[in-house]
Amino acid sequence: MISIERAAKTDSLALERLDRIAWDNPALNKPLNDADFTWRVWITHALVYTAKTDSGVIGAALAFPVIGGKFCLHKLIIHPEWRKRRIATCLLDALLHETDTLGNAVFANIFSDNVKAIQLFEKHGFYRNNDQPDSNRLTNTLLLTRQASKKPYFSKNNYLASIYR
Repeated sequence: MISIERAAKTDSLALERLDRIAWDNPALNKPLNDADFTWRVWITHALVYTAKTDSGVIGAALAFPVIGGKFCLHKLIIHPEWRKRRIATCLLDALLHETDTLGNAVFANIFSDNVKAIQLFEKHGFYRNNDQPDSNRLTNTLLLTRQASKKPYFSKNNYLASIYR
């Protein structure tokens, strides 16, 4: 059974470990000096949702407020062994429900070759900006934006739908 919930301060170390595993970057498989501290700050001052099983944190979504009143969706990470089970969809649904409730738009920078992520975001109402910043062209990323919905967004089969309808 997977539960989706707001992250607690006690989740910071598990999120730091998941972050390294999900990115699968050997250079990051060493202790990160401020990773635990950074996750603690995000949990306290941003929107962080976790996907958990009895064995621990298997996914997370992180968005933080930025100048101009939008949220930057900075991370949507799923442990490799738990991918392709709609966990990212559930995490994104929970996070977007909260940003919609707050009335804030959300943007994300996605690697332009990450077709599955782009499709997921577009299914959730994100659109490609015609005016891509130079930094995005240099890093091969796309800027995707989603305006706040007056009615909270729910994807098909969303577990939150039964709670909020």
